[in-house]
Amino acid sequence: MDSMSLEEFKSTIEAAARTRSTSYSQTFCATIRWQADDTNAERDASIFKDMVKEALHLPDAIEFIIPPNHPAPHIWLQRRSLEIQELAYTAAGRSLVIYHYAGHGQQDSEGSLYFVENGRRGAACINASRRLFQDPCEFEMSDNMDCLFILDCCYSRIPSRAMETTPRTVELIANAATDEATSHSNTITNKLYRAIMYRKSQGQQYIEFAELMESLRGEAIAENQEVPTHFLKMGAASICIPFQGPRPSFTVDHGQLRPVHYAKFRAKVDSEFTKEEQEEFVQWLHNRPPSVPLELLESYPSGVQSTSLVFKGAWRTWSRLAGVKGYRLFDDLPVLGHKDIQPFTPR
Repeated sequence: MDSMSLEEFKSTIEAAARTRSTSYSQTFCATIRWQADDTNAERDASIFKDMVKEALHLPDAIEFIIPPNHPAPHIWLQRRSLEIQELAYTAAGRSLVIYHYAGHGQQDSEGSLYFVENGRRGAACINASRRLFQDPCEFEMSDNMDCLFILDCCYSRIPSRAMETTPRTVELIANAATDEATSHSNTITNKLYRAIMYRKSQGQQYIEFAELMESLRGEAIAENQEVPTHFLKMGAASICIPFQGPRPSFTVDHGQLRPVHYAKFRAKVDSEFTKEEQEEFVQWLHNRPPSVPLELLESYPSGVQSTSLVFKGAWRTWSRLAGVKGYRLFDDLPVLGHKDIQPFTPR
């Protein structure tokens, strides 16, 4: 069944259309690679550490370098990742954990991602979907820990997920390129670093990763490149990080930055809208801020007592809904002439 109740629809669409404002008391960052890697992962690990320290002014990222010939590399990595998560889980206030991986990645027939040591036959591998991605989603008793995965490897599957009301976020960004020996400038790590530094230099007060990935997706499509992968494994709000350290004297109102890439998508609801409900919902749509617009393109019956609603919305809004039951992507709607974020006039 690919539809949802009216209440589920309202809660998910409203949550996805919000911009999160969360401050983190603690941030923990780690970059992961194999010692026997053959993709020049050390280069991307260095870029990630610069991004953390210079662009975001976060605590230094630690390195997890998986040793060669280890009898159980999956246990080695899981133990170290859980040590970080335990620190975040028990810290006072809200914590953010950022994991970065550079190297080979392969997906199996069920969509699980494996970190692979190198391109040689019989190379060691780790089921990252089980050993790394799953653990942050299982700290069910804590609402104070968010997690971001940045994967410089091939990973293009967006798994289905249940609708949740959790205030937590587990978010994933990855390369979608099939060739992992990609050029230095095209790695997702380097693209993120350049995009973050650009926004900082232009006076933005914080970065929201859904907005940033919307821009990178639009740029990739405009340049006929592989589009990066981005989705939420948990929650309905993208991670936001305020800029620290030296910044321009002017600031930009993030809420006024219009989308640079749109999505056309459908929501299937197990209900027929009354006239009053339709009018109330349309009014809510009209009141959206410029940064997260939503336009109802059409509405039509789709079965007994069910309605399909087709929207045009910012890609950042769709990316928060991708994989959720009842929602389906129809098409990308690029903004012609887009090149990174749109120019603006400093105040």
